[in-house]
Amino acid sequence: LIYMYDRDLDGGYILPGEVAYYGEVQFTVHYEGRKDKPFDWLYVDYNTLQRAALNHGFVCELLVQGHSRSYLARLTRGAELEARSCDLGTIVEDQEEEEEEFE
Repeated sequence: LIYMYDRDLDGGYILPGEVAYYGEVQFTVHYEGRKDKPFDWLYVDYNTLQRAALNHGFVCELLVQGHSRSYLARLTRGAELEARSCDLGTIVEDQEEEEEEFE
């Protein structure tokens, strides 16, 4: 969703001050003249999801990489965590490369 925000003169993205993370949005559904109550939604990039998962005892697997940064991931926890390993250094490198693309 970062592509939806305007850029400043230095090429950085201008994010609203009240938003802690650029993927935090609020949806309101409109259908046939009816309007539902707004609800919060979170779009999270894969590297951020993977870091959060690791920090909370989950394993995050990228199953399908789609277009425009879309993806399908699986979160698992418990005994599977001990059976799998993840190179956190690679995750950080990938995130840094992704952030450089947006600057």
